[in-house]
Amino acid sequence: MSGRLAPLRVAIVGYGVVGPLHALAYEMLARTLPGASRTPEVVLVIDPEPASRARASREWTVPAHPPGKVRWDQFAIDIVDCCAPTEKHAAVCGEALTAGRSVLCEKPLTGSGDESSALVALSESGRGVLGMNFNFRHVPALQQARRLVRSGTLGEVRSLRVEYHRSSNLARHQAGEPPNGVTRGALLDLGPHAVDLVHFLFGPITAVSARSHHHGPATSSDDVSKFECSLDGGALGSVEVSKMTSGAANDLRVFAYGTEGAIRFTATEPDALDVFHGTAYRTAHQRLLFGVGDLSEETAVVPAETGSSVLAWHAASLAAFARRTAGEDVLVASAQDGLHVDRVLDAARESAARSAVWTPVVGSVTSP
Repeated sequence: MSGRLAPLRVAIVGYGVVGPLHALAYEMLARTLPGASRTPEVVLVIDPEPASRARASREWTVPAHPPGKVRWDQFAIDIVDCCAPTEKHAAVCGEALTAGRSVLCEKPLTGSGDESSALVALSESGRGVLGMNFNFRHVPALQQARRLVRSGTLGEVRSLRVEYHRSSNLARHQAGEPPNGVTRGALLDLGPHAVDLVHFLFGPITAVSARSHHHGPATSSDDVSKFECSLDGGALGSVEVSKMTSGAANDLRVFAYGTEGAIRFTATEPDALDVFHGTAYRTAHQRLLFGVGDLSEETAVVPAETGSSVLAWHAASLAAFARRTAGEDVLVASAQDGLHVDRVLDAARESAARSAVWTPVVGSVTSP
């Protein structure tokens, strides 16, 4: 016998777009996660839609119920994985934490600094671990970028730029269906990943000057948002998110410029990091290449030289949270990280409403 403890029992709440991806990642982890004392295993799906519940039961042979029909202790749930729409996050996470369960929440935490602050306080009462699935933190090339920044290899980072583009709102507008849903705006949908990467790689944002564009009626969600920002360490940056970029599927880009070097990353080439370094760094270009074997956790039975993927990044994020829940000392994206992102989103919305006036980010936070 291996002596491995019983699996961590996971309930996925929300089986729309992200839920099935998480289920697939958990299935992969149950078979391949090395060294973990307790691997995660999906035992329950919660979703209000009958079609989504039928799909979950068909694909994974697990019970699927509507909200409010089960208690977590009925299925001995250890982790509640919140993949529900953003407007449901506060209720789902609050209920699970109150019941003493650990919660992994999809971005954003709630989209509101005040609501997220209440969840952070609840999690800090010791009822359960609350973490965020900022999966881009687990891209091997971006993990190396963080190491280069933190080691001082780039010198003092003076300026940076993070862009995240998709085309998803184009089709809706062309069909005459402007995206009025609260989860379809670019700032709330794409902004959390972009803001968290600024925090993860370079440090906290302290103030922003933002503008948003609505392709349709002013009451619709923003299609494009952009803000200049100042960071705790003095660097100046910009964040741009758009769901109106023709040809963009999942186009994330990161650029940073320091006194001794620079880095460049694009998700269209996710296993490459361009590094410019040294006294003549403007021409001293080195391209670093990465693969699945460079992830902090091996999460797939594939050769180490195989390129990584969205599934691998999610799996690594879920694996880290499972280990943290099991009591291991593993760095995860925390509730405080989620709160900082929401405070930045609050400031960006306020700034945009006031014609890009510089707006401070409420609260203080340290670098992860």
